[in-house]
Amino acid sequence: ELPNGIERLADLEPGGGPVQAVVAAFRRFPTSSLLVLACDLPRLSEAAVRLLARPLDAEIDARLPRVEGCPQPLAALYGPGCATVLEASLATGERSMVRSLARLRVEWLEIDAQHHPELACALQDFDTPEDLAGLR
Repeated sequence: ELPNGIERLADLEPGGGPVQAVVAAFRRFPTSSLLVLACDLPRLSEAAVRLLARPLDAEIDARLPRVEGCPQPLAALYGPGCATVLEASLATGERSMVRSLARLRVEWLEIDAQHHPELACALQDFDTPEDLAGLR
């Protein structure tokens, strides 16, 4: 049971990757900006969310962090202008958010561990049990 005001959206294609998941969200909320946060960000902080979730300027489609030079497309804010681009990506079979970004106007948040250690830590994703073991 989900709390009031929380809605579960089904993937368009279960296991189909993040592009189709974001497209499903845009189909449900076509005029909204979407804050996309992956489930493998156990250190995600309020400060990181606030940085990402600021309203987008009219000339920007999306805001993404690039941590130590690596884009983090699943810790990002996507404006409604992204919907058409991501729909087109999906139609061609593209499942990679990173490759789909090339057609968007992205505001990159350059984050390096030396100057922004707390943000770099908050946006570190954990993909394996070994990655997660380091948290304990």
